[in-house]
Amino acid sequence: MALYLIVMSALFASLQNLFMRRSVDTKGSTNFYVISQLIVSCLIAILLNPVRSGNYAFDSKVALVGIGFGLVLGLMMWGLGETLKVGSSALSFATINSCSILPAVMMALLFGASFGHPYRWFNGVGSLLVIGGIFWSSWRDINCTNKKRWIFFIILTSLSYVLFSAGMQWKVLLETHGSTSPFLPFSLDATKTNWLMPFIFLSAALFQFVVSKKAGIRFSKDTLVYGTLGGIANGSSMFLMLAAVGKAFAWQNAIIFPLFSIAVIEICNLFGKYIYKEEIQWVPQYLCIGGLILGSVQWPTVFGG
Repeated sequence: MALYLIVMSALFASLQNLFMRRSVDTKGSTNFYVISQLIVSCLIAILLNPVRSGNYAFDSKVALVGIGFGLVLGLMMWGLGETLKVGSSALSFATINSCSILPAVMMALLFGASFGHPYRWFNGVGSLLVIGGIFWSSWRDINCTNKKRWIFFIILTSLSYVLFSAGMQWKVLLETHGSTSPFLPFSLDATKTNWLMPFIFLSAALFQFVVSKKAGIRFSKDTLVYGTLGGIANGSSMFLMLAAVGKAFAWQNAIIFPLFSIAVIEICNLFGKYIYKEEIQWVPQYLCIGGLILGSVQWPTVFGG
């Protein structure tokens, strides 16, 4: 059941990416698309927690952490919008999702095996395969006139994605183990984190609003429509992912996030090929997928080791 839920979560995440691309096609602002999406996501997050749980406990430190991660998310969404203006959507989404292997490195450095985040030799080999696949596909698939701009924004977006993903893993670790780290100068009460996600989405939306105002970007009806659809897709993806994590067995937890990333890559490839008639560089992208499988799946857990 958990694996089915995570694949459905990946489908909705891919639809969210497609709605952003469709918004770009209408010459609408990606900033206002993201604002609409994040506001809807914030409302859904409030309904999921704290409304669904009935726990309205508030902590100012949780709010501050949420604002910080929201700024990172806002930066990531802004960078993603810029990459879609100059490069292949399939390649951009594949590159960003391939970076899902890197938060494991951060978590291993911050917490280590004692908190359930080991890093073994096959994780390193998988990371090298992912990096090789990204460089191979990006060099072949981006036009020379756009390559420098695409590389700048894809690096910015990927770094933000890695930091944000590591933060979400830390949230799960906090709620399950109550753990902290000598590298983090604070700790949070796990019973008061229900407002974390709403503050993340709200902060990210405000970040996008400020960027839009400074750029003098104007609102459009199409942007609102696609942004609302994107927010519903994002909220559905988030709900299904949380449900998958809650129902997963130990061996499923070891593969659930790599499966999510691989499914998003493949679904976005299909959208790019059949909707936008893009030429997909399958070999380097399968190299990335192989690296994800090798590098991010916790094989000892899968085989009961």
